[in-house]
Amino acid sequence: DTASFGTDTVYNYAKDAGFRRVGGFVEMLNFDEPKHVILNKIAALRRNGWFNLKQGSLVVELLVWNGNVERLLHTAFVFEHDFSGKTETQVLVSSLAFNIHDLNAVPTYFLFALYLVIIVCFVFFLRAQIEDISADYRAYLSEPMGYIKLALFCLCFYCIVQYFTIVFSYMFLNFRLPMKPSDFQEVAELTMNNEDLKVAVSVTTCLLFVQAIAECCAVLPQLQLLVHSMGVVKEHLAAFIVAFFIMVLGFGLGGMFALGWKVGEFGSMPHSILTVVEMIRGKSNYPTIISADGDFGDAYFLFFHFFFLIFQQFLLAILVVGYMKVRKRHADSEQVETPLRRIFRSVKSALLHLSASIRSRLISLQQIFFGTQAASKTVDYEQVARLRDKRATKPKIRNVLYEKRPGNDDESVDIAK
Repeated sequence: DTASFGTDTVYNYAKDAGFRRVGGFVEMLNFDEPKHVILNKIAALRRNGWFNLKQGSLVVELLVWNGNVERLLHTAFVFEHDFSGKTETQVLVSSLAFNIHDLNAVPTYFLFALYLVIIVCFVFFLRAQIEDISADYRAYLSEPMGYIKLALFCLCFYCIVQYFTIVFSYMFLNFRLPMKPSDFQEVAELTMNNEDLKVAVSVTTCLLFVQAIAECCAVLPQLQLLVHSMGVVKEHLAAFIVAFFIMVLGFGLGGMFALGWKVGEFGSMPHSILTVVEMIRGKSNYPTIISADGDFGDAYFLFFHFFFLIFQQFLLAILVVGYMKVRKRHADSEQVETPLRRIFRSVKSALLHLSASIRSRLISLQQIFFGTQAASKTVDYEQVARLRDKRATKPKIRNVLYEKRPGNDDESVDIAK
């Protein structure tokens, strides 16, 4: 409802104002004023119909500055009412530091250098993705890692743009205390954008670890077994996931309908599903279930653990069968030269070449400082190494003696070493 209201004061709907700029009726309260002034303003809001039954939702936003850590804390108390009169309450907290670009502090210059490194790495990552897509876009998009890399690129781009939008905004660079009431909306928006940025960075970090595992699988064949084993039994895993989802949904609905009226853990469908997942992971919740309904709680608890105790064994059996199949296919993989072994061999060869070069330089210095007489007594290790390699690579010659024994009239020949 966007219609204006109020008796003493008429309040009009603001389209791009309010919590997260979704629009609403906004009233500012400055808590620097005396207590009786704030109480009078709240009483005036009550008289003008702010807290009547027509209220659909109410958000109380509060900005708190902590001078010890120089950080601004934005707290939002969200009250949402449904048609039955039930109110759902949420407390959303986000923070923002304004002292990260203090030019008098040495870490600030390291932060600027880190900005440059991040941008350079992102450019190289973008270049690599463009080359992979232009080489064969069908092969790039035919694998799950292709979509993960695209999502990772989009998230990295969003994080970089969002971060620089926050730290180089006018309000961030010119924030001063005491803050003007007109700046409240912009500062609150900066803190909420910073909270969204933290979520995006968390997802990006998880995807980076997934990509790191995929790269390790390309190097280590032993790690490939674990990934390929799930690919071999993907149909069975898909069937297991569908059955698992149905069972979780069934026990979640049963707990919500039977216990949700008294227990908060089963009060809504999302809470009920989360409670079921917690019980699968090992959390008992038995006292909570019994406190809601003693008779049904025992039956619910026993059937839940009976079914899931058996059902979890199916997952273990599927994974073990897949692993054994892949292990059988790669039984001789240890004898094949893997990329990691090639890397180790290249490093070892480079170290040997470097050590031989250092030895030759030392011998040359010895000849310069101690003369040729002392040098003549030294061993030419390079010549020794060449002779050893030549002898090792030279094919073996077998000495064969052909002898014809007496008494044999035929032309048979015995061959002896």
